[in-house]
Amino acid sequence: MEFFEFLTIFFVAFIMPVAIVKSVLDYKRKQLELERGEGAGLSVGELKRMLGDAVREANEPLAKRVEALEVEAFGEARFSEYEAGFDREELNDQIDDLADELLDDRPASRTLGRRARG
Repeated sequence: MEFFEFLTIFFVAFIMPVAIVKSVLDYKRKQLELERGEGAGLSVGELKRMLGDAVREANEPLAKRVEALEVEAFGEARFSEYEAGFDREELNDQIDDLADELLDDRPASRTLGRRARG
C-alpha cells in the first residue's frame, strides 16, 4: 500500500467521521443554548456600560441648560469662579467619607445576629 492510499483510507475512516460527529454535536449544543436562552443575553458589564452611556447622553442637554442658567443668573465671572473651584472627584470622596462616618456611628443595638463576647 502506498503512502497516499494510506492517507486517503485514514482520512475517510477516521478524520471524516470525527468531523461529522463534532459538527452534529456543535449544532445540537447551539440549539440547546438557544432554547435555554444562554448566550443570547448581555453581560452585566455590557449592560452597565449601555445604561451609563444612555444616562450620560440623556443628562448632557440638562447639564448644558443648567450651565447656561447659571451664567445667566450669576454672570460669567461668578460662574467661572464656581467652575474653577469645583472638583467632582474631591466632592465624591467627601460624600463617601461622610457616608462611612454616618454608617460607623450607628448604635450597636441595631445589629442583628449574635454578638461576640470577649
